[in-house]
Amino acid sequence: MSRLVVEPLARAEDLIGAGRDRGADVLDDPPTLAGDRTLADQMMERAATAGLDEPTDLADYAVGTLGADDLLDRVVWPFSRGERTVAGLLITIARPIDHLVAVNPTAGLDLARRRAVVSLLSDLVALGTRVDVASDDPLIAGSG
Repeated sequence: MSRLVVEPLARAEDLIGAGRDRGADVLDDPPTLAGDRTLADQMMERAATAGLDEPTDLADYAVGTLGADDLLDRVVWPFSRGERTVAGLLITIARPIDHLVAVNPTAGLDLARRRAVVSLLSDLVALGTRVDVASDDPLIAGSG
């Protein structure tokens, strides 16, 4: 069942546990990234786990929406907190997902990128994905 559920950040561990029990993809804060590989490589590897030759159209769209074109060919270890947040989201949606648990998915982002993340989460729901979010960001709280 596709829907967007927003819980306070204090409930993150509960959401993660319940999501993992249901086989959800988890975007944690901070996201787990392979620091010695480029963002593009990590997105391609993630897409390949679903038998895809390239990341999903939504991931390609998100790269532009989040202004992440300049991050694709960089290794991720020196990324700022906001860049890591964007990278984690892009890697996660590089393949189709049924259920996403996202913890603080707007951490370290400016207002424009926070709005873009809220829009992407709504897009995921529209595509049939269940999205559970733990966040105290009022932009996200107003969308759930």
